[in-house]
Amino acid sequence: MKNKTIIQIISKNIHDIRISKNISLKELAVKSEIDIEFIKQLGSCTCLELGPIIYSKIANGLGVNLKDITKGIEFVED
Repeated sequence: MKNKTIIQIISKNIHDIRISKNISLKELAVKSEIDIEFIKQLGSCTCLELGPIIYSKIANGLGVNLKDITKGIEFVED
């Protein structure tokens, strides 16, 4: 399997959770208090401005923990 970027992993996790909960992009944007265009960019992995606050808002909008949308990301300490 090819290496995926962090944003690709998070984007897929958000998509999968959103679909499993039958939440539309518009509904997620409203619940997350994030602009729908930003949500769309995240889905296409084209957004550059990411941070824990955005991830936390999206997790809250989905009704899941931050851990759920970062599943599959391994952090390595130096």
